[in-house]
Amino acid sequence: MSLQTVKKHKECRMCRSKKLVQFLDLGKQPLANSFLRKSDLSRPEPKYPLRVLFCKECGLSQLGEVVDPGILFRKYIYFSSGMPKLSDHFRQYAEEVVEKFAPRKKDLVVEIGSNDGILLSAVKALGPRVLGIDPALNVARIANKLGAETIVDFFSERLAEKIVKKYGKARAILGNNVVAHIDDHHDLVRGVRALLAEDGVFIFEAPYLADMFENLTFDTIYHEHLSYLSVRPLARLFDRFGMEIFDVKVLPVQGNSLRVYAAKKGTHKVRPIVQQLIKKEKKLGMDTLGAHRRLAGKIVGLKKEVVGMLAGLKKEGKHIAAYGAPAKGNTLLNYFGIGPSVIEYATEELPSKVGLYTPGMRIPVVHIKEARHSPPDYFLLLAWNYKDTILERENDFRNKGGRFILPVGHERIIGENIRVSYAQAVYGKEEINAVLKVLDNPNRIAPGYAVREFEKRVAQIFGKKYGVMVNSGSSANELALEVLHLPKGSEVITPVLTFATTLSPIVRRGLVPVFVDVEPGTYVANIKQVEDAITSKTKAFMIPSLIGNVPDMARLRQLARKHALYFVEDSCDTLGAEFKGKPSGSYSDITTTSFYASHIVTTAGAGGMVCFHNPSLAKEALVLSNWGRESALFGVHEKSEDIAKRFKGFVDGERYDAKFIFSACGYNFQPAELNGAFGLAQLDRLEEFERRRKENFAKLQRFFAKYQHLFELPRQDRKTDTTWLSFPLTIKKGAPFSRFAITKYLEEHNIQTRPIFTGNVLRQPAFRAIPHKERKEGYPVTDHIMRNGFLIGAHHGMAQEQMRHLQKTFESFLRGYL
Repeated sequence: MSLQTVKKHKECRMCRSKKLVQFLDLGKQPLANSFLRKSDLSRPEPKYPLRVLFCKECGLSQLGEVVDPGILFRKYIYFSSGMPKLSDHFRQYAEEVVEKFAPRKKDLVVEIGSNDGILLSAVKALGPRVLGIDPALNVARIANKLGAETIVDFFSERLAEKIVKKYGKARAILGNNVVAHIDDHHDLVRGVRALLAEDGVFIFEAPYLADMFENLTFDTIYHEHLSYLSVRPLARLFDRFGMEIFDVKVLPVQGNSLRVYAAKKGTHKVRPIVQQLIKKEKKLGMDTLGAHRRLAGKIVGLKKEVVGMLAGLKKEGKHIAAYGAPAKGNTLLNYFGIGPSVIEYATEELPSKVGLYTPGMRIPVVHIKEARHSPPDYFLLLAWNYKDTILERENDFRNKGGRFILPVGHERIIGENIRVSYAQAVYGKEEINAVLKVLDNPNRIAPGYAVREFEKRVAQIFGKKYGVMVNSGSSANELALEVLHLPKGSEVITPVLTFATTLSPIVRRGLVPVFVDVEPGTYVANIKQVEDAITSKTKAFMIPSLIGNVPDMARLRQLARKHALYFVEDSCDTLGAEFKGKPSGSYSDITTTSFYASHIVTTAGAGGMVCFHNPSLAKEALVLSNWGRESALFGVHEKSEDIAKRFKGFVDGERYDAKFIFSACGYNFQPAELNGAFGLAQLDRLEEFERRRKENFAKLQRFFAKYQHLFELPRQDRKTDTTWLSFPLTIKKGAPFSRFAITKYLEEHNIQTRPIFTGNVLRQPAFRAIPHKERKEGYPVTDHIMRNGFLIGAHHGMAQEQMRHLQKTFESFLRGYL
């Protein structure tokens, strides 16, 4: 190692201060991309100090020694096009650059450190002129073949002036994972300023130091990365040269990366996110030496943990390999001292690495296809920045019992897929045994004693005297409206945000739905609008407790009595809710509920109930649900066979078996006895289920409190005690992402989502042309929910690991928007 090869760093490359203090020493290490041929194994490897310094003046973290860039970059082994998912990333990146900053064909887009031209090729395909700058002749040749003209050189102010003379000024200059590689940042910014058009933009990406503080991603430290970037020092640097950062994004690329947008001062409006990230950095202590020293201590602790874990697995006789052979992995392997005695091989897909040996630790690199033929017990996931892609790709390995070990972050071993459903049935041996007991007697599978007992208990929960169990909540809604015998053309007030089978019975009976909006954050009917909608034609309210939240039941009851209206409560999404300490059903004339598989109590996946105060309405509902036969009132099983009762009836003057006397034009809405038995076992656990749901809901409320600038969080009346079906989120106007973007990301990470039911039901195909009355002012709250609302799980079946996975996935997506 000569003086010409390594230069000791004596002043900060951003602010030129000499107040540099070492806080982390990773020892002498080989260059992270200096992979070895077999013939190299007999020779000594050059190794260089890998020390990290903190600038007490501007807060920049940086290496203490700089290796000659000619050694690092003239022949480069990294190819952007070979990295998983980067192609999609760069295509989207190119679209943003062209659409926002270089929309005309004559515009010039320059990329510093353009590698094999994957990004510039995507930009060029959209119209603008492109020019790449890269010091590696081997990758520049590939870029030129792809049509992305590339200058083989290091970027500098002098080169920028030459480019301006030959090509003109650039509307956009790009730099991806290159700014951290450059030693002279002053020369860099002067060169960028000289090359930029007056309204031009410099956009660059680099690993974000905050990720190291949050997830211990210290392996991004290697000799190519001279600086570990954060917004605060960068803002100071650009300010020094008459430029400013006007926008920043944090992207889940290569771990968590910063995408920084800088321009000449005053040319672009500065977004609040810039100051928000600076505040976050200060909160993490990234501007203090003490926090950096604590970070170093955590990295030492991580080393002990991972090395100890691997040693334990080897003692158990487990086979361990490394997944991926990235540059960052070599920092980790060398610092941890993990060699071929622990890691049998490393996998790769890049032809430039396969068949070589990792620098320092000299672990053989094989193609992933070879590894799949005889997989290890564990993969040490060195390419952790592509974790999600790799886990999906290696699903077969995981399904066969293979495990991944994460060497950084706060999670260590990943096994089977973690699935987080938006709702889930929860049951066990008690329910199964109850069903088996019913099935033991073939004469008892028709609705009988279990169904009747279940009806009593559910009716009591709702504060009502009578319950009629049916096969679904939808059937319960049908019966609730049918027994009221409302004249055709009568108006029924109901919210426009609903479930289809709350509205369908109104439409099918020739009634006129009068739609009101919902209240923001509650997803239940706006009571003021309900009151305003009452006319002489109004005969009833049909009000759902949507997603389990409960409206102001006392106020609705008061309005119903004042105007002599029926109040039907559709409580299909919850059970056991209270308002002002009283059961929700005590306020309504009729309550319906559902025991579908996803609800808090299920009756083996199906079932519903309609509950009444009025015994006459209850009897009519029972007959209607049993084909319209009077014998439904006789009782169950043997009681229904009572001859004295059966032969009391007459049809057209002739004595007739009441089993087949049809006194109403009915339906077969009957449940099975096993539904009732299953439900009774579930009711014994209702208190436990409610507690779990409320705990999970509260956890999510606390978790999302830090994201209130992005989401409208659910809220309920303080007088309400309820269990929500799931956790609703509505993206706020102006948020920098769409519902499609976040729900797609969640689903890709095995987190189930749903829209908030119908949204504005009048926009649904089945209901666009129905006779109805609507508000002149429209339904702005519901329309906003329809565009931006979605549901995630908060159910009583959610395990702690599922909650952690859900929260970590949201954190991963939302890091760029804090």
